[in-house]
Amino acid sequence: PFDGDVGVSLSSGGADRQQLTEWEERFGVAVPRDADPCLWTPLQLAQALDEAGLGETAKELLAQGVDGRVALTLTRKDDDALRDEMGLVLAERRKLLVFLTDLRAREETSPGSDPTVF
Repeated sequence: PFDGDVGVSLSSGGADRQQLTEWEERFGVAVPRDADPCLWTPLQLAQALDEAGLGETAKELLAQGVDGRVALTLTRKDDDALRDEMGLVLAERRKLLVFLTDLRAREETSPGSDPTVF
């Protein structure tokens, strides 16, 4: 079974980003830029987080198999779980929640989006 390890080290470093790009090309996987985040796979979510400067958080969510649909349900109420179960420090948790809030807002203002459907 897939354990979340894709052999890619995510971080904000250029070498790791190049490694991810090579992995995407090799396996034909890429984050569709205009895709509905609710449909993102764990790898697509991890890439989006990495591009937003949240490489360490991306690794943890990828390891847990968190996809876009699940990520968009995370709120401040999940703070303890993000800390205790995923080991995210305060700054990482806050940055993740800001990223998700911005992503939700973008989706709510997109034409044809239905913010009540996840």
